[in-house]
Amino acid sequence: MKISKRNIALFLQTPALTLAALGAEAISSSNEPRVPRFSIEYMDRSVEPGVDFYKFADGNWVKNNPVPPDKARWASFSELAERNWFLIHEILEDSANASASTHSPRREVADFYASAMDTNRLEQVGFKPIANDLKRIENIESTKDLFALLADFHKRGIGGIFGTGFGPDAKNSAIYAFHLRQGGLSLPDRDYYLTESFAETRGKYRDHMRKMFTLLSETKEDAEAHAATVLDLETALAQASRTRVELRNPDKNYNKFKTADLIATNHAILWPAYFSELGLSTSDSDSKDDLPVPYEIVGQPEFFAAVDKLLRERPLSDWKVYLRWHLLHSAAPYLHHAVEEENFAFFGKVLTGQPEQEPRWKRSAKVIDSHIGEALGQLYVEKYFPPEARARMNELVENLKAVFRDRLDRLDWMTQQTRAKALAKFARFTQKIGHPDKFRDYSSVELRPDDYLGNVRRATAFEEHRQKIRIGKPVDKSEWHMTPETVNAYFNPLQNEIVFPAGILQPPFFDITLDDAVN
Repeated sequence: MKISKRNIALFLQTPALTLAALGAEAISSSNEPRVPRFSIEYMDRSVEPGVDFYKFADGNWVKNNPVPPDKARWASFSELAERNWFLIHEILEDSANASASTHSPRREVADFYASAMDTNRLEQVGFKPIANDLKRIENIESTKDLFALLADFHKRGIGGIFGTGFGPDAKNSAIYAFHLRQGGLSLPDRDYYLTESFAETRGKYRDHMRKMFTLLSETKEDAEAHAATVLDLETALAQASRTRVELRNPDKNYNKFKTADLIATNHAILWPAYFSELGLSTSDSDSKDDLPVPYEIVGQPEFFAAVDKLLRERPLSDWKVYLRWHLLHSAAPYLHHAVEEENFAFFGKVLTGQPEQEPRWKRSAKVIDSHIGEALGQLYVEKYFPPEARARMNELVENLKAVFRDRLDRLDWMTQQTRAKALAKFARFTQKIGHPDKFRDYSSVELRPDDYLGNVRRATAFEEHRQKIRIGKPVDKSEWHMTPETVNAYFNPLQNEIVFPAGILQPPFFDITLDDAVN
């Protein structure tokens, strides 16, 4: 239920020339990928820049770096990320073989990693990790039951019907708010359901769902019917969804509703049952422990009106099939081999064109990074990011800011009134380098070496609760929205800050041994 990184940040973009000029050595086929280094040897000087500047800039790099079979794309970012995952792998293996105290970052990481790598146990337990939730879906008898269970699913990272999140109020960025938005789709966006160009993909998606339901021991006839039901419902949700272009308009996708007005607007959506299960108060809530939420930010009101209509038109049995699919789909990467492999066959091979799965250790590492990333990050920083690198980067950014401030102060095309506002805003501009000053505490999360899906669900619920209890409270400006080990960076417009995790502060993008001009 957390707002994704894409929603809170603009990812750092690097021009092709810069990537080519930075270059990198080809990754070795042996154990350790080589360290990417600054180089101009990846330019193809046999090509005239005025004829094909792209090949001139990085032609040799492209020639010498084919896309690996377990990747859908390959670039300098990918190359650095590949080496970075090798470094993280060392941490995971070291943690698995080390003794560590309970609830320490090393023990948390080790137990999560052990649960992910114990494939023998995953084969033994089969579908048992989702058996209780399947039974709960089967026992739904009313729309109220449906929305109570949907809220519990959302708390634990199981999607369905619509999307939610907790984050700063875009028009009052000093406080946190509760956000509701269109969602409920399994394919990347509405166009996959509605345009002729994706007709073949839709057919393969339906086949995939049929195979997954069959793995769940449904008859061939039931699996076929249930796949058709899910596709039909998701298509209806897609028809009510805004396009990617429409989602780019921040004003049109900001609609503030008082809670009572939201309840009155959507009669079939039983918000009181949903909010009560989330622990959020409504006028109908009888729990003194519920967190008061005076308003919601609704991204696309017409989407919820369409959901309201669908709830009146479609039988409860269809929604139970729909939830059954979303439970199975969300759990697939953490279950036994047959399910995980079928999930990759469609969502990996068909949708992204990735021929092979990445090694299991790497898939496991990415799950740990996304669920207890600051525990892993604490170990990463201790091993790979010395304090002098943080100091050097801070100095570099401060020097850049000084030059920018000087130029801003002397621009001849800017009026004094505008300049004063620009300087005032720039004075509030901040940077975060390497890692948080205080790492997140996961000690309240039960992490077991024999419960992979359970660890994922409990870690997700922890994060949902951490964010939920901040509604209406001041924004924590010290918070990071990427983990320290991430090979990326972002600008956060709501907080006027730029953030460079430790993961990207290594060659070829940052090298403490090289001149500031290169870095």
